[in-house]
Order: sequence, then C-alpha cells, then structure tokens
Amino acid sequence: MSLLWSTAWALMLLALVPVLFYLFRQLPRKRTVSTLLFWELPAPEETETRRWHRLRRWISLLLQILFVLLLCLALGQPVWKAWQDTPPATVFVLDASPSMATANGTNASPWEEALAQLHQRFGQLRANEEVSVILATPEPHVLLEWNNHPRRAQEALNQAELAPTAAAWPETLRLARNLRQSRPESEVVVLSNLVWAEWPEEEWEEEYQLLTLPIDPFHNTGITRFAARRSLFAPGEYTVSAEILHAGDAPFRGEALLYRDEALHDLRSVELEPGEEWTHQWNGNSAETHAFQLVLEPNQNEPPQSLSSDLQADLSLPAFPSLEVAFHGTPHPFLIAAFRAQPSLHWSSDTNGSPDLTVYYQSVPAEFESRPDPPVLLIQPPENGFWGERGSPVERPVVLHQKQDHPLLSHVDLSLLRLQQTSHWTPPPATEIFLESREAPLLFGRWDARQKWLVLPFALEESDFALRAAFPIFVGNLLQTLRPAQDPIISQLPGPVSTRGSSLTPPSEVRTIAEPTTLSWFHRFPLWQFVLLLGLAWLFVEWWTYSRRHTE
Repeated sequence: MSLLWSTAWALMLLALVPVLFYLFRQLPRKRTVSTLLFWELPAPEETETRRWHRLRRWISLLLQILFVLLLCLALGQPVWKAWQDTPPATVFVLDASPSMATANGTNASPWEEALAQLHQRFGQLRANEEVSVILATPEPHVLLEWNNHPRRAQEALNQAELAPTAAAWPETLRLARNLRQSRPESEVVVLSNLVWAEWPEEEWEEEYQLLTLPIDPFHNTGITRFAARRSLFAPGEYTVSAEILHAGDAPFRGEALLYRDEALHDLRSVELEPGEEWTHQWNGNSAETHAFQLVLEPNQNEPPQSLSSDLQADLSLPAFPSLEVAFHGTPHPFLIAAFRAQPSLHWSSDTNGSPDLTVYYQSVPAEFESRPDPPVLLIQPPENGFWGERGSPVERPVVLHQKQDHPLLSHVDLSLLRLQQTSHWTPPPATEIFLESREAPLLFGRWDARQKWLVLPFALEESDFALRAAFPIFVGNLLQTLRPAQDPIISQLPGPVSTRGSSLTPPSEVRTIAEPTTLSWFHRFPLWQFVLLLGLAWLFVEWWTYSRRHTE
C-alpha cells in the first residue's frame, strides 16, 4: 500500500484536538428548578457499573482519535499494491488476422484465448482505470473508445470479428500511438500470435508491450490467391488464376474444384511437397456476369488443416461493359459492320440521347463551334470547326509516320495504307497527330482523359483502310478506350503469411508480458473508500458506546 498524497500524514496531528477537549474538565452548572419535578414519575434509567463509568470517557476519546487518524489516512488516498503494477489507462490492440483462428488441437484458438483474457481483464477494471480496444484489420479501427465500465467494455468486445485478410500493422500501431497520446501515462498492449509479414520497426515504440499467443505445430494447405480479369484488348475474354500453398512436414494430396455459376467447371489434381506452390489459369470468353468459386478438398488420409478459411474462395466477374454508339451522316456498310461486330455494343442513329460515342460520317455536329461533351469521331468533315481549318486537296499521300505507342493504334499497322485523295487540315494547337504524311495529317485529334475527339480527314471509299484487317482492330481499340479500366477482381483470402502460419521472433528490446493475474472484487475499488467507510463505522461505534448512553 502507498499514498498518493503523502502530506496527509501531517494532518494526523489533528488527533490532538479531541485530546485537548477531553483534558478540560467541564463543571456542572447551577440551575433553579421547580419542586414539582420530584413528584413526577422518573423515567427508568440504566444502571452503570462503577468501572464502566470510569472508562467510558477514555474509550470515547480513543475512538475519536482513531476516527481522525482514519479520516487523515483516507485523505492521503492509499492505493492497493496491485494498482501500482498497472497503468491508469491501457490501449489493447487485438490482432484480428485470419491466422488467429488456427486450430490448436484440443485447446482454444489464439483468437478465443485473446478474447477470454480481455474479458477477464475488463471484468476487473478499477474505478479510476480506462481501457480502449483497437481491432487490427486491413483497415484498423477503434472498437472501444476510452471506457471504465466493465459491462460496456465486454459488450464492445463481443462485437469483435476476424478479418478475411491479414492486418495492416503499420497503420494499426500509428492509430494506437495517436490514441495513447490522449491519455497521460497510458500503455499499449498488443495481443497477437505474431503471424506477420515483417516487423514494423519504425512504428513500434519501447513503451509497447506484447502478449504473445503461441500456436501449435502448423500443418496447412490453402488458397493464397484467386483472381479474375478481363482482357484489355480482346473484348469478352477473361482469365481466372489461382494459387495454392502447402505448409507442413508431409506431402499433400487433394483436388481443386472450380465452379462457375454453381456448376462444376473444372477439376484439377493437386500434389504438393512441403513448401511448394501450385498455380493454374483458366481462360474463357463471355460478356455476361459470372460467379466463380474455388474449393480445395484434401484427401481423406490428410491430417486436419490448421486453418479452414483458406480452403474456399469466391469472386464475381462483372459483365463486359456495354457501350452506346450513335451514327449521323451518310451510311457506310463497312463502317457499320465493323462497329456492330463488337460485343456489348448498341448501334443507333438517334443523336438526341447521351451516347458513349458519336460517329459523324461526312457531316458535323449541329453546334460544332465548341467541343461536345461525349467523344466524337469525325470522318471527312465537310466544314471547319473546333477540329481545325480545311485546306487544299492532297492527291495520293504516302504514310510517313505512325504513333504506335498510343492505345488507339495498338496492333494496327497503317504503313502501307493506300489513299487516293484527302484534304490538308490545319489542326488547332495542342492537337496530337497519330498518322501523317509529308503533305497533311491523316489522323489527328485529342484522345486523353480530358478530351476525346478524333478526325479521319479522308473518306473510307477513297482508301483501302476499311478493307484491311487493321480497321476492325482500330474500331475495337477505339471502343476499348471508352470503357472503364478493368482492374483485376481479387478474392479476399488470408494470404501466404497466414497460410504458412510461421510466427515472427520479436526483437530483444520488445517487452513481452504474461497472462493477466486474477484480482479480487474489492481490488476494483480505491482503498481510501474502504478506509473512509471504516472511519464512519468507527464513529458510529463511538456514538453507540458513549454519546447515546450519556444522553439517555
């Protein structure tokens, strides 16, 4: 036991005050009374022994001195020894990585052990102690803000759930540092099995403590990657890839089953030696939405898996994005056939809506002075506009330069393009020339994130462009740039680190702590409260033994 206010010992000199009052003997006062008092029946009085009559004065003095001493001791705020071993505020960082759910034989998993220890710790919160809980996930968040109520802390802990992927420890520790700075003399305790990719040296501080939750010998084989992506160049084509990792001491034998829209699509045999990886890709062509599922089934003679959350993976491949193209001008059969041959395309001659692309063949927009919002393709425009000024005709131009690095001309070779006639156009400033001859540009415009307009200054019937294989490829590239970027769809899986289940060895300067000790119920309350209650009880005893009897 220690005192938070040691100066209170000096207040114990106040115990001399009742001693001084008792040293001054009070003389009885003379009063005049009526003789009728003696004729009334006297009230019964309790008889006292001569010995008690001598001692009760000094016993009362002793009780009052002890009450003053207890009151001074309560003002000094004594604390339990158990309170000196724990800080007044603690930030608990709970690892919610999928590796915390690993099976430990007949014992509880590290996740269950961590929750049990926190429930025990929160059930023993002191009256002046605050706790906070941070859930370590890919996007860490505060599960419980500063609180000192045991029931509320345990209710918040019941809402904790495991994450599908590994935790982001640098972000988690930075969040813990910010939360600890709001409470002076607080500490950070991390509960984890240390199945991390690497040790966050820059974010870890010396004040942090680590409560390790070891796992049993690990035997696991699981899916570490399951992803799908549509082709950037071939509309409708997609690729589904999978990766399986084996961590254990014995070889693994099993099967990988791929389901598409709840129907078995493919079955592959998986045979792995300890530490090996298995990868495979499936290719397909479809513009519709598909739901894929990969299931890893070990053989019957395989030992039990330590982690079950990596035996199945799911993802949904969205449909190929459709486009609406509006046409205005003179119909051209090869141009219409090239656009209609593209998948997920709606061809229309109505320009009043909001199409993704508007094609003008030998015509111009109604308001051609300003650049229109939707992308436009102008083929042999008859008038001047924002795209430039038309000049004199050019006979039989020869292609000299082609911008091959632009997505519009990917896999498009126009070096042998034959032209009968075109016009010399003077494009506006900051215009990009994609195809040019010595006399005039043959394909120019702006096709980037801010502006999309393109000019083909010659008619298709005056060249062999529409007859070449490069023409439908050019149309496909044009439409592909209008579709949103197709990022790979990746299934949420524990990942290689959790599937391997190998724990890190913390550096020597990291402080590790043991399991929390069990405290009695009365340790939750400050010691000075018990002292004050004892002083009040002592004062009641003094009143019962002397003052109450003396006044009767």
